[in-house]
Amino acid sequence: TLALLSSTGRESVHAVLSCHEGVARRLVGILRHPVREIKARSLCVIANVCASSCYVVTGDDSEVQSMVDGNIFPELVTLLHADREKEHVVVRRALRVLANIFAGKRRQLHAALDSDTTSRHTPEGRFIPLICDIICSCSYSIDYERDIIEEAAWVINNATLGAPERVVNILTDGCMEMLCDGGSLVAPAICAA
Repeated sequence: TLALLSSTGRESVHAVLSCHEGVARRLVGILRHPVREIKARSLCVIANVCASSCYVVTGDDSEVQSMVDGNIFPELVTLLHADREKEHVVVRRALRVLANIFAGKRRQLHAALDSDTTSRHTPEGRFIPLICDIICSCSYSIDYERDIIEEAAWVINNATLGAPERVVNILTDGCMEMLCDGGSLVAPAICAA
């Protein structure tokens, strides 16, 4: 499958994306498929493509940019609003894609932080408030929700490391409230990331 092929290194990712013009847009388009397993597999491939940070290298900057150009951000926002109990694998993998993008090039991280699929007056279309909401509404005692919290913590971690000049904005976009919430087990998850 493409997920397996795309996980074996940079050459494989390049082969997947160059086999046909428009593969990136098609992979992003598959995220609207009604079948959860198909969305999850597409997210595996996209996560491998977007793993171009200094820690894990499968994709490269142009391949990650092809996903950004394929309009991935609105699709990720939609997936992150999914029912976590039924769609936890999809939510977790969508968070992995976002964490990988946030760990990559600054221009792609800034594009994600600047993207707003609704309006600047509501948190539903912006990633940081959405991630904070996901973390705060999950329970660390439920296995699949713990996995979601940990992936979401990586998103926040990579955002603050990749855009230190925007830490104040990130904190005021919901992270400070989340971290200061006395009943939250989020701080240990984010610190562990």
